[in-house]
Amino acid sequence: MILVIGGAFQGQEDFAVEKLNVSKDKIFTDFHKTVEIWLENKADIEEEITKLINADYEVITSDEVGLGIVPLDRKVREWREATGRALCRIAAEADEVYRVSCGIGMKIK
Repeated sequence: MILVIGGAFQGQEDFAVEKLNVSKDKIFTDFHKTVEIWLENKADIEEEITKLINADYEVITSDEVGLGIVPLDRKVREWREATGRALCRIAAEADEVYRVSCGIGMKIK
């Protein structure tokens, strides 16, 4: 499995399709939004991550949410922290990790 992260609208999915030659149906997109849903539903995030890692996706994409000003809203801070921790776990399990900026990917693992 490959993890592709980057800022909002930086081309993570296009990078996976065009540069990594992965079919769109093998890409789990917008992981950061999924974490928000898990938190709202009080899901066991560790269990959900395990399911996702074991699913049949070749690539997981996510926006980088840990940069910038720390939000005042507690729920947004909790979401950012949960997303960051989840991405650390996925990156540890991933075969490769890329960071995409302006559509250009840089391999970081």
